[in-house]
Formats: sequence, structure tokens, C-alpha cells
Amino acid sequence: MQILSFLKAAYHVTKDQKFEKAYQTLTQKHHYAENMVQQKMYGPFDMNHSDDELAFLPNYILMRYANDPKLLPVYTKSTQRSWKVEQPERIPIWNIICSAALKKDCDLKVALEELQQIPMDLITWTMENSHRWDLPRDQLNDRFGKAQAVRPIPTPERGISKWNSNTFIYDTGSNGYGEDDGAFFLLPYWMGRYHGFLIEK
Repeated sequence: MQILSFLKAAYHVTKDQKFEKAYQTLTQKHHYAENMVQQKMYGPFDMNHSDDELAFLPNYILMRYANDPKLLPVYTKSTQRSWKVEQPERIPIWNIICSAALKKDCDLKVALEELQQIPMDLITWTMENSHRWDLPRDQLNDRFGKAQAVRPIPTPERGISKWNSNTFIYDTGSNGYGEDDGAFFLLPYWMGRYHGFLIEK
């Protein structure tokens, strides 16, 4: 997915045919496009949220710049599949990317709610939620063996949670020994503004 999106982005910027030729070779001879629909084919006990990031960002590029009528339905199917898996996690960037790529409202209200709740303090304070009775525990631990809830921890109560983070993890943070750069807020915010999903009133 990444190499296809890189090639399409490079061709869009440079118009150099070598990038388009490489893209055509990978999609026509090696079935790279069809493989996109099969990404993340494993059980929920091994959920890797970094893979979500590596799927959604290339999908956005391909849905914008790959207009081949034969492949666009494949990219659409891949994006729809990713969205169906990720919808419950309430991560604004995925809502906005899917809304732009699929040309429909993919829970934009949820994206706005989440953006409004993200703390502006970017220090990684420790947040502990494993004692809470209102957040039932999932029977499965995450891939690192940590306990997780059956639904996302509310955004203001889980500390800094980036796109590639598990939003279901109870206890996070580093006692304030780290600080984030804020891109996890800035990209969905400005992408939402760019596409007209977030309008200043």
C-alpha cells in the first residue's frame, strides 16, 4: 500500500513517467492493488494499531490520485474495510480520511467531538483507569499483554493517545517525563478544515 501511494504521490508532484511505470508494473504484474483488500488478516488478539496508520494514510493518497477505473473500486473496498474495523475507536484522523476518500459522512460528528476533547497539555502524564467499574474489561489483553476495556477510554481521561495507539488501554503515560508534538491533533484538524468538514463559526 505504501509503495503504491508513494509512487502515485511522486508522479502527481513530478509528472515523471518512471514513477507511473513502476506503479503500473506493481499493480498489473504483481497484484499489489488486490493485496490491499487483504491487509490485516489476523485475529483481534494481535491488533497492531500502527498497522492502521500504515493503511489509512496510503489509502488517502490512492483515493485522491489513482483514478484508474479498474483499480479505484479495489481501493474503495480496501478503505471501506479499514473503516469498518476502525470505526468504534473514535480516532478523528480515520473519520476524516474515510469521509474524504469515500465521499460520505464517516462519523464526522464523532471526529469533531474527539478533537474538542483532546487535551492541549501534551505532557505524557500517567493516567490510570484500570480500577474503574464503568469501563468493563475485555476478555482479551492487547498484543503486549496489557489489560484493555471493551470500548475506548474517554479521550480526556486516557492521556496522550496518538493515531497508532490503543485507545482501549486502561493505564498510560510516563509520569510526565515525555511530551508529544501535537501532530495527532493538527493533522486531522487541518485536513478537516481543508476538506470543508470543520467549519469555523
